[in-house]
Amino acid sequence: MKKYCYRIDDDYYFTSETFRSRNKALKGAINELEWNKDFGKHKIEIGLFIPFEEDFLGVAENVADFLCERTLDEYGEVAEGYMELSKKDLEDLEKVLTKTLKKFQKDKKIKKDFGKIEEIEIINFELKEE
Repeated sequence: MKKYCYRIDDDYYFTSETFRSRNKALKGAINELEWNKDFGKHKIEIGLFIPFEEDFLGVAENVADFLCERTLDEYGEVAEGYMELSKKDLEDLEKVLTKTLKKFQKDKKIKKDFGKIEEIEIINFELKEE
């Protein structure tokens, strides 16, 4: 299900509250302006909220490179070739690390309650005093 959020007058962040449609997000923005009695012209931006999804792509290569470099720094030439893995071994390590990291995040209740905003629509709106 798509979720939308808004920001008013170039606020740095979009709202953390999400809405089921662009129209409901616009209504939320207008309600905020009315509640704050923020009369005048405003720029309202409505955008599609894309939740963060972690893919761990490249984590195995990064770990292998880190271990190799650290070992070379400490032991020199005698450690050459350490952690230089085949493509298949890197794929296997990627699976193991991904599984381990996902379990760790779940066990530690690491929140992923953020995302990015795409498909932004700009609406010029004026709230008039009655």
